[in-house]
Amino acid sequence: MKKTTGICLFTVLIIACVTAGTVFWWNKVPESEPEQVLPEPSEVQIASETEELLASMQTQKSYRYLLVEENGVLIVYESDGETVLLETNIRLHGLSDETKALLKAGIPVTDEQELYDFLESYSS
Repeated sequence: MKKTTGICLFTVLIIACVTAGTVFWWNKVPESEPEQVLPEPSEVQIASETEELLASMQTQKSYRYLLVEENGVLIVYESDGETVLLETNIRLHGLSDETKALLKAGIPVTDEQELYDFLESYSS
């Protein structure tokens, strides 16, 4: 009888330890991270960002001419991008790939000196 009581007490003790360990582990494991909600930008923040953007746009130099590649030839436009100022005989096959890519997008030129320097360097 003593042996049976000892086995029962031992079994109850094991069950109690396993239960306590499970409860302890269950409380330690985080479920899932709560979803973080980003705060909405205030009107003051939006206004200041807009002012910064406008200021950065105003600091850009205005240009007087635009160099563009058309049909494998360099064309010089006025700043409006529509009025042709000069159709050069400069072919693009001798230019670097980087310069060709820039000309496809259009290279802005600020003044006549810069324009003549560019044309002179690529007309040879």
